[in-house]
Amino acid sequence: MDAAGIRKVIESLKAQFNQDKEHDMKIVREYCETLTDSSQDQAILAAVARFAAHEYPDAEANQRAEKLGLAISEFHERIDELQKMAAERRFEEAAAGYAEILGEMDPVELDDRRLMSFNQPFEELLFRMRDKDGRPIVRISNLAEILYYQYASILFELRRYADAREQLEKCLKLDPVDMRVYFELAELAKLDQNFELVSELMAKVHPLIFTRRGLARYYRTQAFIENMRGNFRLAVAMVYVSLDYEESPVARAQLNALAKIKGTDLSRPKVEEVQALVQGTNIVLGPDQDVYGLAIAIGGRARVQNPGLARMAFAIAYDITHYKPLLRELAALGVK
Repeated sequence: MDAAGIRKVIESLKAQFNQDKEHDMKIVREYCETLTDSSQDQAILAAVARFAAHEYPDAEANQRAEKLGLAISEFHERIDELQKMAAERRFEEAAAGYAEILGEMDPVELDDRRLMSFNQPFEELLFRMRDKDGRPIVRISNLAEILYYQYASILFELRRYADAREQLEKCLKLDPVDMRVYFELAELAKLDQNFELVSELMAKVHPLIFTRRGLARYYRTQAFIENMRGNFRLAVAMVYVSLDYEESPVARAQLNALAKIKGTDLSRPKVEEVQALVQGTNIVLGPDQDVYGLAIAIGGRARVQNPGLARMAFAIAYDITHYKPLLRELAALGVK
């Protein structure tokens, strides 16, 4: 976040002050507890701590600011500890720790506003382009969503699938365009053998995908669905389409599994055959045109005023299409 953004944060905090130390420091503390350990949020934390010390320059206030910084640091150390537990497959311990932390973090439902977080700037731009809800959006830190997602992964390992689904649904309340969440919900639907739900989730996620890896996973999932439906040639086609976007051992394993089905044609289909095979399905070939169009439009508008944003946008457009003329746009912006 730039200096103007940090000033905006501080002004929003000041607007809630009433010159009572206890009240004002509580406002500051509650805001800081929403910050993540990202470099951006840590810069905000430092600025807010300096502001608090300046606003109330007595020793007591300074001590509180120091305690606040220490509390935030200890919180993130605790999250790191839980992630280490998960990496060591100590899932029960990790789950208990997440349950304790998240017990007080459920998002508040508001009638007149929406509390939302986005993991990447492009997600927010994509959401706002399609948003038809007139209520204003209040941006909050994505810390809660990160923790819900991490907790869901641990619950999945513990086979607590209903609880994992609950945490993923909380993620979508805060970030309705997080493609990762839709893919994880699809994995849960696979376990229930609810292949129609998997298909519905793929129809929802495709318009949100803005990475090559995401497109590859979309087609691997479509291959899974068609395999389960007995449409083996279409399943083969989807595996090959996925490989156009990402070379993956999962895709190779899918081909190996299809090879065991008697009579399955494993040859790579031509473009015309793929197009014919997907007719009448909900499968979309290639990236969503609105996603590509948004990336191109942002890149074009931001070239001069915000080259960093332009680089991000053109990089997304190139990643999902490999349209070579976009390399010239990126080169002009200093990307090799």
